[in-house]
Amino acid sequence: MKRSLGTDDWDVRLAEVARTFHGSVQEAIDAALQPVNRNVTETATILNALKQEVFDIASSMKQITARQDITRADLRQQKDKINQCNACTDAMQDKMVVLEDRSRRCNVRLVRLPEGADGDDLIHFLQQKIQHWYLILKSSDVHPFLEFNRAHRVYTVGPRTVIFQRLRYNDRQRLLQAARKSTQSSYRGKSSLFMWITLLSPL
Repeated sequence: MKRSLGTDDWDVRLAEVARTFHGSVQEAIDAALQPVNRNVTETATILNALKQEVFDIASSMKQITARQDITRADLRQQKDKINQCNACTDAMQDKMVVLEDRSRRCNVRLVRLPEGADGDDLIHFLQQKIQHWYLILKSSDVHPFLEFNRAHRVYTVGPRTVIFQRLRYNDRQRLLQAARKSTQSSYRGKSSLFMWITLLSPL
């Protein structure tokens, strides 16, 4: 004959069933959550790595920005130096033009000189003939003997062209004034028209 269970027995059995059920459910939940927990751990690891990469990129960007600022400052300095060099170059070119003009102020070009008239000694020929053509240019106590720095021939077809430089600017002016007053000059008994042209660099 079976003995009926008392209240205490039912409580004990219910407690055992509850523990068994709770254990089974917990095991099932743990088994189901294990891949999720693993994925969460891996995701956290990846996020930490990404966070470090972002931090490194931010640091690199700061360094690049600092280098850009330094480069821009250097470029501004180089631009200022280039502008200064350009200004110096322009000033030097202006000085060169002035010096070239000053060096050519005493230059005169003689055009239409008959071929072979100047002989072997061009400067001696000019010293003698200029005073012969223009008596006002003969040497005297007031005006010394005509002196030349240099002279050379320009070889062209037909009448000869001669370029020479007077030692003194005043002599060059006297020569041009005398040439303006006289339209013809005689060479070996023949009337020849000479052209005296000043040579100045353009300013």
